[in-house]
Amino acid sequence: MKPAIVALAFLKANWEGRRVTYFDNFSVLVRECLRNLPDKVVSTEKLQLLMAEKFGVSISDSIIERILKKLKRDNVLIKEHGVYVLRLESLDEFEFEETRNEILKKWQELAKKLSQFAKQNYQKEWSETETEGVITSFLQNEGLRILSGDHNCGSQETNACDPSGKYVFASYVTEIRDSDPGSFSAVCTLIEASLLAEAMYFCESTEISASFKGTKVFLDTRFLLSALGYASAYARESRKEIMRLLSQYDAELCCFDHTIDEVKVILKACAQNLRGGQTYLGHGSSYEHFATEKFTETDVLRELGRLERNLRNLKIRTVSYSRLLSGEDKANKQELKRILDDEVHYSGLSALDKDINSILLTHKVRGSGPIAIVEKCVALFLSSNEAVVRAAGKFQDCLKENDDVDTIPLAWTVADLSTILWAKAPIRAPLLPRKKVIADCFAAIQPNESFRKRFLDAIDQLSKEEDILPDDVYVLRRDIELQRIAYDKVAGDEEAFCNGTVHEVLEYYRRRKIDRSVEERMNRIEEVFKRRAQQVAGAVSHVLFVAILIFLSIVCLNLLPNWTYLRKELFGVSARDIGKVVFFFLSLLGLFKIAPLDWVRRKTVECVAGRALILFKRMFDVWTPRG
Repeated sequence: MKPAIVALAFLKANWEGRRVTYFDNFSVLVRECLRNLPDKVVSTEKLQLLMAEKFGVSISDSIIERILKKLKRDNVLIKEHGVYVLRLESLDEFEFEETRNEILKKWQELAKKLSQFAKQNYQKEWSETETEGVITSFLQNEGLRILSGDHNCGSQETNACDPSGKYVFASYVTEIRDSDPGSFSAVCTLIEASLLAEAMYFCESTEISASFKGTKVFLDTRFLLSALGYASAYARESRKEIMRLLSQYDAELCCFDHTIDEVKVILKACAQNLRGGQTYLGHGSSYEHFATEKFTETDVLRELGRLERNLRNLKIRTVSYSRLLSGEDKANKQELKRILDDEVHYSGLSALDKDINSILLTHKVRGSGPIAIVEKCVALFLSSNEAVVRAAGKFQDCLKENDDVDTIPLAWTVADLSTILWAKAPIRAPLLPRKKVIADCFAAIQPNESFRKRFLDAIDQLSKEEDILPDDVYVLRRDIELQRIAYDKVAGDEEAFCNGTVHEVLEYYRRRKIDRSVEERMNRIEEVFKRRAQQVAGAVSHVLFVAILIFLSIVCLNLLPNWTYLRKELFGVSARDIGKVVFFFLSLLGLFKIAPLDWVRRKTVECVAGRALILFKRMFDVWTPRG
């Protein structure tokens, strides 16, 4: 049986029945690692270390980032102060440890019984290691035949004087099939676990027929800053790993000239702030990196001077496609600007214009028409901002001539593209005892009867095909992950910072928590000011309202002295008579519940309250100490 058949059947059974992708199978392992976090705040670096330590699995930080999004949807994590925080109570809902221990117990019982059977029937004294070797070999090579009903596999061996381990195991299975159904069922369960482990860690070599040759990948500013080393060491290595995979698949790494201009502006700003020795949090991780590494102004200026050389060393080519934009693109530019304004909160117009140009130029380089294969998309924009990627997707939908035709997205997040790249690459099996590997895989997947039937039926169906290659497995992995990425875009997951070291994520969490507490305190103070302003305005308007009524009453009752202005006439009517008429109409309107004075009063309250609130805020700014 080709291992590729088992791996394909596993992908089919998972996706068609449970909508589970290849990398979703590792989410349970990540969930178990969350139990061992020193803090509730989640860091991809710590999870990577725990995955290697606990399960022997080396997995990309981008894959872990995608798994964390899934765990957030499953309510295992919550987003708090911009980072993922663990809900400890949610970890008790999944019985991973119990299932794994059950498989290990079945393995130990099988090893003990098989060793006794070999000694009693064939006078073979196997050590524990030899027994486990026999079990491992039989499960991998003959296990599927047992599940399909062939219980005599290997038992027809003619050399009975010195039988092989395969012969002994087959004879043992034949004996327990009817006499010990419980032991036979345990063997079948271990065979299933072995097949699942083989599928999860399928790593046959392939010619990688689907490469990115001829595809330009345009990198955004934040990606470049990290790749150039102007960020933490963890972020730098993460970006270099993605570039290594892209180069391995023959992609052409590029950046627009306006992106380089933005990098230069950031480096100049960092140098300027380092000159004054002031604490400055602008330009994100780049300034923090320079400050932490004790860079001086001249050190940053030197980095600026050799920027072009550093890009060449990273094999990143700077390109200029501004000539491709013309007056005909004005409408598209306005539409894209509107979408970006809705999706992204820009601090200035410069960043907005650069994102507009990057997305439009990527579209121009790619050309019109649907593209179904990501490796053949000609051009894509790799962005570190999920909101920009989401906006590019909406803009692309506006350009579609046919709603029924799907095409490869113009812009990709780092995590999404990394997922596709890793789906095309094998994940090596852990260097751990086989019994532990298959126990972990079985506990992670926990197949039910429906899954078992789909899995075995798919194996039976695919076994009839003669042209199955290892590359088919990686291509199907990629296509299923593309479906999940499209679903995630519709779901609209919120972005959270997790891709960093434990210290970086905790520091980010601490800063955001302080900022949030300050914001909440200021909101409470503002609410107090608003209530006080409303009280002042209500008192002022009440006094004014009473004063007007008293004045009109005095006028109508002829209680005022015969001042000159009261004897003046307007169109033959004295001011005193006009007052009487006004008072009469106000009284008449009051009978019909029409109160124009109430409208005047409300407007007065709004005006006075607004002025009072401004006054209170100014007084607060003066009295509040700085620093």
